[in-house]
Formats: sequence, C-alpha cells, structure tokens
Amino acid sequence: MPAIQNPSHTPSPLRGAGLAPWPCAVDAVVGGDAHFIGLLNAYRASGGLADGAEIAARQSVIGLSALARAITSRTVVSVDWAGQRWLPVFQFEPGDLTVRPSVRVLIDELSDVLDDWELADWFVEPNAWLRGAPPLQLVDTDFARVHDTARALRFACGH
Repeated sequence: MPAIQNPSHTPSPLRGAGLAPWPCAVDAVVGGDAHFIGLLNAYRASGGLADGAEIAARQSVIGLSALARAITSRTVVSVDWAGQRWLPVFQFEPGDLTVRPSVRVLIDELSDVLDDWELADWFVEPNAWLRGAPPLQLVDTDFARVHDTARALRFACGH
C-alpha cells in the first residue's frame, strides 16, 4: 500500500520509508479531501472509518459522552474532517467502545508526539522498521516489534 499523500504537500522520501524521524521533522499540510479519502481506503480492510455518532451508537450504554471524553483526552485515534470526527474501527473491541489493549499502548506512546492526522497515518503507512509493512498489519501478530517502532519514533521526536 503506498504512503498516504496530500497533493498539496510532498513528504520527505524518507518519511514514507519510515527512515526519518517521520512526522516530527516534516511540516505537513493535512486534513484535506484527498488525505481523508486516502485514510478511508487505507483503513477499509480493517473495518474502515466511522463517524463519532456511528461509533457511539454501537454501544448505547456508554454512548456519545464517553466517546467525546476519549477523543478529547486523545485515548483514541480520530481525525476531524468535514465538521465530523472520524475514527478507525479497528481500534475498538467488537461491539464495544473499549480500545483494544495493544492499540491503547501504541496510542499512549505516540499521542504526545503526533497530531491526530499523523497518528491515523502512522498506523497505515508502510514503515521500514517493520520491513515495509504498516503497523496496523502487524499489531496483532508482532506487537512487540510494532511497539518498539512506536517507542523509537517517540524517542526520535524528543519525548
């Protein structure tokens, strides 16, 4: 899968390869239509993206207020596009708003050094430290390596 690119920004050739201190060294223009469509395509195989209301409706007991708190505290991956919050479905336990433990660890590692769009990108962009695989592809099968990659990025970004 090619790296997600916004047509108004050309990323460092090392960024897409996962070799540069990827997002912390690049001033990217993010959040445009092309970027959002790229995320839709990238997350499709893992359940796609859903808006906040759809995610909250899946768990009526907890609901929208719990999801809003999770978004505000950045304990979930979410991006703002066209006036709505969109969340990758893969991060939640089936039928629940509970963030999968492995994903929660990765979010905790990276939420201080990546903005919302960069975090969403990180899960689906090929990463050289993972032999060209996106972290999302390996989170369930080689979590230790994905976690090491997240830690290395946090360290490279100075935190």
